[in-house]
Parts: sequence; structure tokens; C-alpha cells
Amino acid sequence: MAAVIKCKVCEGGELKRKTAYRMSIPVVLIGYIFLIPSIIGMLIGIMGLVGTGKASGEVATAGSTQVTADLRSKNIPEPIITAIVEGKPVASIDTTGLTDQQKTVVESAVMTKQAATIGAGVGTAVAGGLSFGVIVMSFIGGLLGWLLVMKKKILKCNACGSIVAAS
Repeated sequence: MAAVIKCKVCEGGELKRKTAYRMSIPVVLIGYIFLIPSIIGMLIGIMGLVGTGKASGEVATAGSTQVTADLRSKNIPEPIITAIVEGKPVASIDTTGLTDQQKTVVESAVMTKQAATIGAGVGTAVAGGLSFGVIVMSFIGGLLGWLLVMKKKILKCNACGSIVAAS
């Protein structure tokens, strides 16, 4: 059982352990105004990061599907199509049996695949960077809000209301 601590101020009351906000009520309200949107902002940022990764994969897949369909419609041999989709250099594959029109289609497909890959990478970097920035800024706002709404342990007299810091 805890020992009863007598109040030194009024000599009649007892000190009871309680918790109280460290700051005044208006400051605590401002802390909650920072804290609640910060939590929502961090969730939005995390969803943005996940969505960016998923979208990047879908763009790469869609670009490969488009290039494959175009090359098959022009009767390009499968080893060349596979090399282009995998990002291997076409110069290493024998294109001597192709017509001039097919060679042009192959060159166009290589550039299209490279552009789709670069575009997806840039989009991922920009959107991912923005999402990460939202997470960091929300975390900083949440930390500030948390510091404003923190509580401390005190000893409060039940008779006179005087407060002593509890250690």
C-alpha cells in the first residue's frame, strides 16, 4: 500500500498522484490540430509510395505488351521480340534477314521500350519523392503536436489544490 503524503502547503490535505498536460489548454488544442492531420498525412504518403511502386510495374508491363503486339503484327521473329522486351541490345541479334521496313519497326520498338522504361523511372522517382516528402513533413508536424500534448505526472493536494512534480 502506498504511503500517504501530507501536503506541506496547507498541512491538512493529502497529495494524490495524477497526470496533467504539460502545456496550457490552448497550446494542447494546437497540438491536437497538428497531430491529427499529421497522422492522416503519413497514411496518405504511405499509400502514395505503395501506389507509385504498383503503377511503375503496370507501366512497364503495359509498355512491353504494346511493343510485343506491334512487333508480332509486323512478323518480327520471336528472338528479336524477346530481346527487345528484356531490354537486351538488338545489335547482338542477327537482323540481316529483315526487310528495311521491319528494321525500322525494330528500331522504333527499341526506342519505345526505352522511353517507357525511362518514363516509368522518372515518374516513380518524382511521385515517390513527393510521397516521401509528405511522410517526412507529416512526421515532423506529428512530432511537434505530440510534444504539445504530452502529459506529466504530478502530486495534487486534495484540500488546497497545490501541485508538486512527481518524480
